[in-house]
Amino acid sequence: MPQSLKLAIKNCGSGQGWGYGRPSATQHCDEVLAQVVNFIEGPPHGVQLLDYQMEVHEAIMASPQRITRVRGQIMRELSDILRKMKDPRLGMVNILDVELSRDLGYAKIFVSAMGEDEDDKEVVLEGMRNGLGYIRREIAQRMSLRYAPQLSVEYDDTAERADRVTSLINSIGDD
Repeated sequence: MPQSLKLAIKNCGSGQGWGYGRPSATQHCDEVLAQVVNFIEGPPHGVQLLDYQMEVHEAIMASPQRITRVRGQIMRELSDILRKMKDPRLGMVNILDVELSRDLGYAKIFVSAMGEDEDDKEVVLEGMRNGLGYIRREIAQRMSLRYAPQLSVEYDDTAERADRVTSLINSIGDD
């Protein structure tokens, strides 16, 4: 059973977030119960199992607008958290982007470093990976999410590649 469906079952009937203009908590629980029964009984005749499971799982995913809002808030919080961290390896790090999964359970952070050396990139990545537990805890305290997303860090060298291409174009123009 998908984790998001288990979570919906666990929180069914809490009534949180159900107010004016929204379905009642009992209506929501009825919908969740119907999804559980459908998941247990399996897909209708002639439907592939994987497609059916994806359909049930996607019914509980966050909307694209919510993903965009949470992504922006995570980026703001990350920049503030990194500014307050005392790790000297993170002095010249830039947060370029955050990529969130549709269930808000995983976040991939794209960073770049100001240094020119390849060693600077590795040092920044090492510092970020060592601080991921602290960063996740801070995000959990600052944001009103049910669960803080699992974080991963990747280096984004788009700026360096763009700079290299620009210098190549300029060198061709000078000849």
